[in-house]
Amino acid sequence: MHRFDYLIVCTHDLAVTLTQRPHHLIEYLARMKKRVTFLHLRHLYEQPGDKGSPYIRKKVKIGGVEVRAISAPFPSPLLNIFRGLCVLLHVLLFDKHRYRVGINQGDPWIGFVFYILRAIGVIERYVYEDLDYNPGGHKNWLFKRITEIAEYYSIKVSDLVICVSLNLLRLRNRWGINRVIYSPNGVHLSLFSRAIKKKAHPPTIIYIGSITEYFGLDIAISVLPSLLKKIPEIRLIIAGSGYYLDELRRIINKYPEIKGHIIFLGRIPHEKIPDLMAESDIGLAIFPPSELMHYACPIKIFEYMAAGLPVITTRGTEAARILKKYNVGLIINYSVENLKEAILKLFMDECLYKRFSTNSLKFSVKHDWNKIFHDEFKEIESLYLEYVLIHKRTVS
Repeated sequence: MHRFDYLIVCTHDLAVTLTQRPHHLIEYLARMKKRVTFLHLRHLYEQPGDKGSPYIRKKVKIGGVEVRAISAPFPSPLLNIFRGLCVLLHVLLFDKHRYRVGINQGDPWIGFVFYILRAIGVIERYVYEDLDYNPGGHKNWLFKRITEIAEYYSIKVSDLVICVSLNLLRLRNRWGINRVIYSPNGVHLSLFSRAIKKKAHPPTIIYIGSITEYFGLDIAISVLPSLLKKIPEIRLIIAGSGYYLDELRRIINKYPEIKGHIIFLGRIPHEKIPDLMAESDIGLAIFPPSELMHYACPIKIFEYMAAGLPVITTRGTEAARILKKYNVGLIINYSVENLKEAILKLFMDECLYKRFSTNSLKFSVKHDWNKIFHDEFKEIESLYLEYVLIHKRTVS
């Protein structure tokens, strides 16, 4: 039997989430003419955020990539294990293909699915794509500990771990994981290069992404009253969606003078984001201290860089390591006063701004999605070929 190349499982709904690594991966694999089944989960209570998304459909074919949505229960910590059962039943009952490699896109609760599929020959190698430190998303110590155990074993039984951040890679090394590589997030370079040519606009700070308590938007809003005294025309653009929006509006109501200086755009189609960045000066990626963001590799960093924007981020994060490595922005402590000083410094120091902007454009080319995925799948193919040689098989 001729095997397909990859079985990939993402337990987020691609029609609900903002454009993330899985979306870019599908586009890359379609261009590479790979034979792929890509499963994503449709949670019963969620509504698609992008009405024009092709992933709204139950099944869609993009090149050689068949993307299927699987209905799943609510993602309560008590029901996480059922996500894996939904995937397993779907593959065993409805998928007649066999695959060279199975790829788990960072869900600790479906590692057992790939373990079983490998044991019965549906896949031959299992790759864990390590996208986040999942226990860091839990405040309850019990759920956090259970998630950590699940994550450990999902990674431990894999044949290869692909970490999107060096902080994650170092953690997995401390766990004693044998085969770990680094494959960071990236940017659609040809798309975001449109933002290099700037349009006339007032001094503008921009935030692109999810609106949750993890992304520092409370202090981004709280800093505006003091900034207006120095830069009367300054504005803050927030493009994204999330449950934290009502809390942000409560903060805005405390400062009547800033209402005309904040623009909430909601969810914006990914292809239109460069047009916003063409009317912006500084990209925000500030995070309150948390384990989750210590290990996370925010895609927005590379999109800001490709648009030539200096970036402001906070210490103790993977984002800070990236900014320091490429010298593309300012790293601050998480506080309103520190954020104010950083913003004023970038607007007032033209030489510093130009240096950061030039470096952003220069080094963003290292993070083009095409290069990132080319290198990643070179490692995955190497893993499979090693398996073939060991078992003295012919690659079909």
